[in-house]
Amino acid sequence: MKIKKSVTWNNGKGHIDVNIGNGVFWGVILLLTATILILDALDILPTVFSLSVWQTIVAVGSIGWIISGIVKRDFSTTPLSLGFLFMVTKGIIADLTGIQSISEISNWIVLLYCLVLCGFATDNFISFLFVTFTFVVIVLKDWFAILLGLPQLADVSEWMILLCAALIVGGLALIFPSFFRKRGMHASSFGSHERYIDCASFKKAYSKNRFGEYNIYFQNVDQFESGAILTLSNKFGEMTVHIPDDWCIDAKISNTFGEVNLPNVIESDKRIILEGSNKFGEINIVRHHYEGSHSGSFVFDSESEHNSMERYISCTEFENETITCEKSVCDVYFTNINDYKGDATLQINNTKGNVKIHVPNGWKVVSSVLNDKGVDICKCTGGNGPTLNVTGTVHKGVLIIEYYDYEDEAY
Repeated sequence: MKIKKSVTWNNGKGHIDVNIGNGVFWGVILLLTATILILDALDILPTVFSLSVWQTIVAVGSIGWIISGIVKRDFSTTPLSLGFLFMVTKGIIADLTGIQSISEISNWIVLLYCLVLCGFATDNFISFLFVTFTFVVIVLKDWFAILLGLPQLADVSEWMILLCAALIVGGLALIFPSFFRKRGMHASSFGSHERYIDCASFKKAYSKNRFGEYNIYFQNVDQFESGAILTLSNKFGEMTVHIPDDWCIDAKISNTFGEVNLPNVIESDKRIILEGSNKFGEINIVRHHYEGSHSGSFVFDSESEHNSMERYISCTEFENETITCEKSVCDVYFTNINDYKGDATLQINNTKGNVKIHVPNGWKVVSSVLNDKGVDICKCTGGNGPTLNVTGTVHKGVLIIEYYDYEDEAY
């Protein structure tokens, strides 16, 4: 059902169109701003609510953005809106609460906190709570000093508290990564990364990028089922999704202070749905011509634009797979491990590269790799589950086979 954007009112002398869409909301905001400025200029407003012209404009505008986000259920800019609102009204808040330390909070601290929320914490509730608690400690550190019996806390600088909080979050994220990552989300931060999505089992996939360059490709494209959903989350980085040139793209990606580039629209019975958000970064959706089905082998070489890559093998139809790595880094993962029938063969041809195979816990690995002046390390011993045969050659390269816990992974 379509919502009417305007109505026509007949006043007997003519017709007047009245906007009832998004424009009327911001029209009310502008009228409200003008009213506040006039009342303030006439000294009608209480002294405690007195703001400068620019403070009033920023405050009312921030409230407008907050309300707009709630109505649209898009909270991507809410932290920044709340931050700007706090910065221009912190003096009023201090007077109303009697906590004068609030007015002394640096605007840079507030802005940094809001950017962190926009960039990271909104993806994870634990991160959100921790970042918010850190900000509360900064605002009320005098109270915390009394409550904890640590008077020296009041003299600790705001930047030192932020630094300690960042180190704590970083340490916990490294020790307990599953608590800081959305389940089923393939995440990358900094550097260049590539991901290959297997269309044989592709129904839903999630990818997240922070401060890095991230490319997404597809394999077994001839087995793609229309209607699959790919959710993207990009912040302060660049993501490029290489869509097969005969697929129809249904893009529903929100953009905040960034850029989302889409290719030409085509009609096709193969439709992929792209969802997610882009904040302070760039998402490029490009069409790519895939030769064949990419179902038998993959080659990673130093001539590629990115020399650090990841290969995902679907266990649904996994019988024989060949991976060739030349002067590059390749990590091999498995998907749909519950469908694995066992006794499949993975052939690795590694020349001056670094290959790491992440074998699901419990699998029995039988390695017959020929080592030619390279390093061949198999850490998978004692497994009594289905058998994985690893063959091939390592020429002046490194091959590491180790167990990997896929319990919280859903690639």
